[in-house]
Amino acid sequence: RRHTARVKALAFSADGRVLATAGPNETARLWNVETGEGIPLDGHASAVNSVAFSPDGQFVVTASEDGTARVWDAKTGDDRVVLRHRNVVTSAVFSPDGRRIVTASWDETAQVWDAANGDPLGTPLTHQEALRSADFAPDGALIVTASDDGAARVWDATSGEAIGVLVGHTAAVHTAAFSPDGRSVVTASVDGTMRLWAADANPSLRTFGRENGTAASVAFHPDGQLLATAGPGTAARLWNARTGKPGLPLHDGEALVNGVAFSPDGRLAGTAGDDRTAQIWNVRTGDPVRVLAGHRESVAGIAFSPDGQLVATASWDNTARVWNVGSGRELRVLPHGDAVNSVAFSPDGELIATASDDKTARVWDVGSGRELHVLPGHARKVNAVAFSPDGDLIASASDDGTARLWNARSGTGIRVLRGHTYFVKSVAFSPDGALLVTASFDSTARVWDVRTGTAVAVLQ
Repeated sequence: RRHTARVKALAFSADGRVLATAGPNETARLWNVETGEGIPLDGHASAVNSVAFSPDGQFVVTASEDGTARVWDAKTGDDRVVLRHRNVVTSAVFSPDGRRIVTASWDETAQVWDAANGDPLGTPLTHQEALRSADFAPDGALIVTASDDGAARVWDATSGEAIGVLVGHTAAVHTAAFSPDGRSVVTASVDGTMRLWAADANPSLRTFGRENGTAASVAFHPDGQLLATAGPGTAARLWNARTGKPGLPLHDGEALVNGVAFSPDGRLAGTAGDDRTAQIWNVRTGDPVRVLAGHRESVAGIAFSPDGQLVATASWDNTARVWNVGSGRELRVLPHGDAVNSVAFSPDGELIATASDDKTARVWDVGSGRELHVLPGHARKVNAVAFSPDGDLIASASDDGTARLWNARSGTGIRVLRGHTYFVKSVAFSPDGALLVTASFDSTARVWDVRTGTAVAVLQ
């Protein structure tokens, strides 16, 4: 029995004996190429957008406007697994080994799934707008996604780490695919162009190795000779900044580390851990000095006061806290309405700025713990805050793709810095305060003139 409306997608099995078709009438079909006999795949509640076979031809995966992808037995047409998104699913494909499936959705995510049981593998791969397609590299190691946000993105298929952002199209990217050797990606866009990219083009001056995860936080030692890194899936570690060689690890047990900072005199380092504690370390020996316990959820960030006597921590328990370094005693609790991601002291040590998932940054009096200002305006969570060297300004970075500048004393918004195409994760002022640098998940850093708000350089 034929489809009753136009066919939206089709795919042959690897042996060429079976054809799968998808249409807007809630049904996909499997056809015997020799006989023309068909098997309906009934189960979707809305139009089917894509269809693909597993490499061995035993299964078929379909993507539907009902917000699901479904895995079917290619011989019987039985529904085996349902993969659920929060909005229309635009594509679904098997990995080259047939063990995983990647789906793309209008909910602004792609997701990798276990093909056998339908369990999600890792965290969603996110864009800023609806996704149109997702596909594996020929060796299954990478995934490329295409989105209405005008970018294609390349991801590590196992860790979910963003490898690169392919930016250049001026309109939605509707499809992206790897070349047969996996070294190139081709994209097609509503802007009327196709572009060819190197899949791994991401030059760097020096690579600092990693142990088992991503370095999400990095800090220079005051003398510039050492780096400290920390990130999900890793211990904190010291590195030789000149050679890139690893130095002492800073770890105690198996807790993951989210952030790291040096004391002003360089003798101590502080780490923020998933075990709900912050720890203070002797930089020379790598030995633990103090454990700061009191947070009820993971600690996301840490900062020393300018005189080195205090430490501030940011936590997903919706608070920042201030501690005495010498005694380890908790001095202040600074509450937000959601997880706190970042904390910074003013240069004179009198103020603290915090950044939160509640879409605000806040300014606090260190001595009393009193909230002085709420800095509203960001449309999504705020990831980082930093004071200018003179203490007059605060910069904030947000998942809304912008950074903002604020008057630190009055809390007044001064300027919005627009230009990034994805989450802005960190901000830092130049030593003279004339420039600000922002880092984004769009695979660029941007340098801004603080006085005018204009971008003076894009680093990519």
